[in-house]
Amino acid sequence: GACVGVRGSRIRNIVEELGGEKIDIVRWDETPELFIRNALSPSEIDHIEFDRSNQRARVIVPDDQLSLAIGRKGQNVRLSSRLTGWNLDIMTVNQHSQWREKGRQEIASLPGVGEATINNMLIAGFESFRDIIDLGIERLMEIKGIGEKKAQEIYNFALDGYSKRVDDDRKENAGARKDGENRLAGAEVRSEAE
Repeated sequence: GACVGVRGSRIRNIVEELGGEKIDIVRWDETPELFIRNALSPSEIDHIEFDRSNQRARVIVPDDQLSLAIGRKGQNVRLSSRLTGWNLDIMTVNQHSQWREKGRQEIASLPGVGEATINNMLIAGFESFRDIIDLGIERLMEIKGIGEKKAQEIYNFALDGYSKRVDDDRKENAGARKDGENRLAGAEVRSEAE
């Protein structure tokens, strides 16, 4: 209404002043979830997970909405991050399921930790090595069955494991990118031959 003006007259004037540059109007909301949803509109969002201590949000979108949420060369997510003040990680529902399963496998791999303690850790929000690192030793010691020594062992194991996971993910992403480049090159060769 008042922001846009009658039939978009205020916006039209701004666009002309900016030399025809496209602009988006995003409805502000004090609730981070709604503000992020508005900033990433029109892409559909399945749900958002927040890491408030690091001002980070994981935005889960349906598989067919990933490219829309990220935008060309990451422009949508980059602008939305700047606008909202949150570091946004966009992933599909399938990617999120796989990521979450990897994290649960990490927790299950902790040496010398029984099934009951693992379940208590999962309930307390420790779902991956990254969670252990972010939440820290003090939070680990709040879990029944974990003392200071065990918490330190778990934390050190998580540091090593997380470092390895980051390296593995980096290698996997590089391999996928190279595979995509090879497929694209193959398609270009076929189109030139035709």
